[in-house]
Amino acid sequence: MIQINRYRVESLLRSQNGGFLTVSFIKKDGSLRTLNGRLGVVKGVRGTGRAQSPALPYITVFDVQIGEFRKVNLSTIRTINCGKQTYRVV
Repeated sequence: MIQINRYRVESLLRSQNGGFLTVSFIKKDGSLRTLNGRLGVVKGVRGTGRAQSPALPYITVFDVQIGEFRKVNLSTIRTINCGKQTYRVV
């Protein structure tokens, strides 16, 4: 398991170029959630834009298990599995 700094999480996720990834994070209610998804999915996007300010630390991930988009808070991510590597955010 590779440890990465919290500030490198967004650049790591964006460097996957649409590949599959698994992210474990803490939800707003305090529970742990594991999401299997992809970044960069554009199918089904209606062009309505973001619901929140782009300055907030969220990234949009397409959840392949339920077929919908989810916003993940970058500051609550615990582990990332992508590119045959496992990263632990410290």
